[in-house]
Formats: sequence, C-alpha cells, structure tokens
Amino acid sequence: MALPPLASTDDLAEFLGEDIDDGDPRAERLIHMASTLVRTHTGRTGVDDWTDLSEVPDDVNTVTILVSARLWTNPENVSQQSETLGTFTQSRSFRADGLYLTGVEKAMLAHYDAKPGIWAQPTTRGDVASENGTLYAPVAGGSDPIPMIDLQEFPS
Repeated sequence: MALPPLASTDDLAEFLGEDIDDGDPRAERLIHMASTLVRTHTGRTGVDDWTDLSEVPDDVNTVTILVSARLWTNPENVSQQSETLGTFTQSRSFRADGLYLTGVEKAMLAHYDAKPGIWAQPTTRGDVASENGTLYAPVAGGSDPIPMIDLQEFPS
C-alpha cells in the first residue's frame, strides 16, 4: 500500500519556479521516492504517520521538496562536471546513489529519529559476571572485575 506523499506537485513547482502540471507522472514519482526516503530515515513508515498533507511538519515537507527538486533538476545525478574549451576537456563524475539526504537534510530530520514507544537501552557491553548475587564490571586490561551492585540489597 502506497503511503500518501509528504509534499505536493504544487510545492515542487513553487520551489523550482516552474510550471508542473498537476498529476505530472514524473513529478509524482519523484515526490513519492523522496517521501519514501524521508519516511525510512525518520522511522515514520506506518499508515498512521502523516496520513494527510496538512499533518506533515514543515521541516519534513521541506526536505521532501529539496530531495524531489534535486532529482527533478539533475536526473542524471551529475555531482561534478567540468568543461574546457581550449583543447576541449570534459569530465563528469556521478554520485553512486541517486536518492540521498544531505547532511543538512539529515540534521533537519534528526529529532524524528527517536524510537517511538517504550524501549530498553543496553548499558553494558558483553557479559556481566555475577557471583553470590553481586554483579561485577569487567576491567579493561584483564585485571579482576570490580563489584558493581549487590542484588541482594534489592527485593525482587
């Protein structure tokens, strides 16, 4: 099931300063691709997330438009191009991935990255040694572990 877009064809046309027909298949496809990228990056991939264009936050809409515009204006995804007229030199470099977020765009979406709901944050690396109800923290360098907590002090 395709989720609704995070920007409209009108948004893209206004940003580009071009006339784009409502329902233009290329524009709609690029906006869909950009919306999918933004939803994936933010973890908002459910059917209840931003179901209507009026619910889409401004920063999410802006990033979707920026990605769509980049694809619209640079369909070959040229990331570098140089031309010399004298003895004729032309070089073109291409970005390997056509659909991407810039550092600024990622920063704009950073506050949406948090995991929704309740989750547990691990606080240790590897196994924690325990002996007689006491947990021990490992010590770098291989010396004896340090007692962290006596679990017998806490009722179950």
